[in-house]
Amino acid sequence: EEEEPKLKYHRLAGTLAETLKKDAVSTMAVSDRFLALGTHWGVVHILDLIGTDVKRFESHSATVTDLCIDLNGEFVASASDDAGKVVINSLYTPEVQPFNFKRPVKAVSLEPDYSRKTTRQFVSGGMAELLLLSGKGWFGNKDIVIHSGEGPVYAVRWRGNFIAWANEAGVKIYDCPSQQKFAFIDRPPGSPRADLFRCNMCWKSDTELLIGWADSVKICVIKERSKMDVASGLPLRYVEIVCQFRTEFIVSGIAPLDDVIVLLSYMTDLNELKNVDIIQEGPITRKKEKPPEIQIVDVQGAAVANDVLSLFGFEHYQANDYRLEYLPGSTHAENTFYVVSPKDIVVAKPRDLDDHIEWLVDRQKYREALEAAEAAGPLYSGRLQVNSILDIGQKYLTTLMNAAQFEKAAHMCPRILREDPTLWEQWVYRFAEMKQIAAIRPFLPVEQPQLSSTVYEIVLVYFLSTDLPGFREVIKTWPPAIYNVPNVVEAVEAALENNSDSLDLMEAAFELQTHNKRFDQALYYGLRLRRPGILDLIAAHNLFTFVQDHVLLVMEYDEAHARDCPSPLPDAVQILVAHADRIPISRVVEQLRGNSRFLHIYLDALFQKDQHEGSEYHPLQPALYAEFDYPRLIDFLRSSTYYSFSK
Repeated sequence: EEEEPKLKYHRLAGTLAETLKKDAVSTMAVSDRFLALGTHWGVVHILDLIGTDVKRFESHSATVTDLCIDLNGEFVASASDDAGKVVINSLYTPEVQPFNFKRPVKAVSLEPDYSRKTTRQFVSGGMAELLLLSGKGWFGNKDIVIHSGEGPVYAVRWRGNFIAWANEAGVKIYDCPSQQKFAFIDRPPGSPRADLFRCNMCWKSDTELLIGWADSVKICVIKERSKMDVASGLPLRYVEIVCQFRTEFIVSGIAPLDDVIVLLSYMTDLNELKNVDIIQEGPITRKKEKPPEIQIVDVQGAAVANDVLSLFGFEHYQANDYRLEYLPGSTHAENTFYVVSPKDIVVAKPRDLDDHIEWLVDRQKYREALEAAEAAGPLYSGRLQVNSILDIGQKYLTTLMNAAQFEKAAHMCPRILREDPTLWEQWVYRFAEMKQIAAIRPFLPVEQPQLSSTVYEIVLVYFLSTDLPGFREVIKTWPPAIYNVPNVVEAVEAALENNSDSLDLMEAAFELQTHNKRFDQALYYGLRLRRPGILDLIAAHNLFTFVQDHVLLVMEYDEAHARDCPSPLPDAVQILVAHADRIPISRVVEQLRGNSRFLHIYLDALFQKDQHEGSEYHPLQPALYAEFDYPRLIDFLRSSTYYSFSK
């Protein structure tokens, strides 16, 4: 599976390409305010951070071998092969300080707070085989020899109180306050000759030094000795090599990145270098070289990541033509690396959260991208912030839908679409197109946001035609204000014409008619469903006229609930008897003639209330008592004055 890169890259643009048309980069130094380039023609170019040439110093007549910018970004020191010149130029004043050391100078470094110090010290070294500390004295400039006699000085780096330099023997460190050399880091056995490949040094902190030389990497930490050791005459400080390893390539640059190491690698066959006396400098034509690579390794040398860099002209360059400059940032993402070649400079930075999410999106890993964006919260700026998250989320929904993972897509909708009604409606239509309304329904919002009534009606129509229990459940749970109730009532009534005994349809119709305030219709469906307490609607909404035409239905309801009625007289019968003035007795008897038992119950209740009410129907009752309540027949005959025995 493809691994995500650790760094992102872009070419330094601006006027760099124009600058390098007739010249080539030999060295570089960087600050958080500007960049300094040294060229083979002896020019020092000052560029802004996007690569535009803003100033130039023609200080040398030969290759600029090294550059150093003071911490405050006010002075640039340059060393050169032209008779050992070191020139320190002020960037904001006309001040120029030239120094001539007779022999080619390969390395120079300013004291860290150079622009603020009165001593104005710098250290330099080269083919004169001396490491010199130069600065202002009482009677002008003075030079102090820190070290000599071990061959040319190839590199020097000054940070805080310590100066580290490399010569043919190895790397040494000088303690400025105590004026002592206290450390020697030798080169591993079997290393190529010291002059064949440049020694690359980078201070990670005031006490941590990274060294990459040929195929060797070492990490050194400066530590203080105990008072007892110091009293015995040992230096105040010493160096501990906390890790070291060999590489399968030549190290052309080294820099820290949190707890890993960034190496600029020149890929070559190390076996070919064992008996080589000298490596030719500059472009060569005998073979095409491989492109350099950025290798990210842990402190044991194990690979973490690597990227091949296609720099302009890489086919013609060797290890010493490349450099890696490092600008530490206040955060991980602000660390910056400059990969330098004669005709090209590439800027590398750690990939941030935006890059991570964009990488996931480019590979259609939308779920991971969405989770990363949401987990980051306000830390994720996004290219379009919230809109970016919405875009990622919708791409993820599309992927799920295309994979027929409809339930999962529906489950993700509230998380992705949030409170955007327009997006919700768009996706409901998508689900409808794919006949997956059932999947989205449980997650469909009915408030915050509330969608258009058309969307809800689409869902209702779908369930009405495919899933009646589901339709009933939706009607029960959805607030009626979100859809057009009369429209839905009309659809339900049309469905009942073909399926009149459907309990689900009747339940839905009852709810809808109640919402629609058609209480007579609600009563009708409530009676058919045998809903407890439904008879309360009659008095509450003056539905006596409705009852006149549905007496049998009311009595059937009473029969179904007879066991739940604590009174010996059923509720429906009580209503019919109590409101005989509004529910005519003749209408009741007419509808109950087909059901003798119901007719008996009604006429008996009417007789018990008032022996004179409904007297015209007394001739019917002896037969009814005889069939349904024979013991009470004698009482009726004795009490009724409207029954004729002769008949």
